[in-house]
Amino acid sequence: MRQLGYQNAHVTIDNSDYIIATPYRAAVERGDTLAMRDYSRLMLRHDLDAVRHFRVVSTRTLGRQVPHILLLHANEMTADNLDELLGALSAEGARFISLDEALSDSAYRQKDRYTGMKGLSWLYRLQEPRTGALRPWQWDDSARGGIVSELARVSTASDRY
Repeated sequence: MRQLGYQNAHVTIDNSDYIIATPYRAAVERGDTLAMRDYSRLMLRHDLDAVRHFRVVSTRTLGRQVPHILLLHANEMTADNLDELLGALSAEGARFISLDEALSDSAYRQKDRYTGMKGLSWLYRLQEPRTGALRPWQWDDSARGGIVSELARVSTASDRY
């Protein structure tokens, strides 16, 4: 991967939009533009919610905003909605920088405190483990559940057309 110019990096803004990609692809295959629109809206809403959530986590964890690294899944849905997502992020004040510039921030050199099996935002991995406390990734699990519920709604609505 290094020979191809790829670099492994932590993400601070994690999301579960990959769950939407398969039904989105199925909607593309059957030409269901209404379902595609609904899936796209769900993806954009979820990704923007993730950005807002991890901005709060950054402030709570580090007392400031880090140069965030947003996870984007490589799929047709992301490609089809990338312009709209980047525009929405810009409208919310995002400034786009290189990965090297982001990684130069001291937050990315802190100790990883997480020892579990989940792939988590770097910001969660920096938090001190607390016995008996809420899991720091509770938002992730809740957001994923919301996507699953919305997928069922979109699928049901799509069947009516």
